Amino acid sequence: MKPLIPLFLTLLCPLLATADESRPGAGDAFLHHYDSDRDGKVSLAEFQAPAEKQFMLMDTDGDGSITAEEAAAFVQRMRDEMMKEREQE
Repeated sequence: MKPLIPLFLTLLCPLLATADESRPGAGDAFLHHYDSDRDGKVSLAEFQAPAEKQFMLMDTDGDGSITAEEAAAFVQRMRDEMMKEREQE
């Protein structure tokens, strides 16, 4: 499970950056992102779903594992998308 820790941190960083206890709604932002069935709670499955989606995006050959090449290609795609968004601003 250790290899998923950086992945989870990547997924959580935007939420952690806005999770300020002095700011009302920080918990609500977390729930909005993860609580897919809108029951007011986040299950383990709901918490893992974004990582599963990202895994599927990275596993471009669909073999159930991510190679260094697939990971590098994914990172490059994300960089390219971020650069494109910055150019449009």
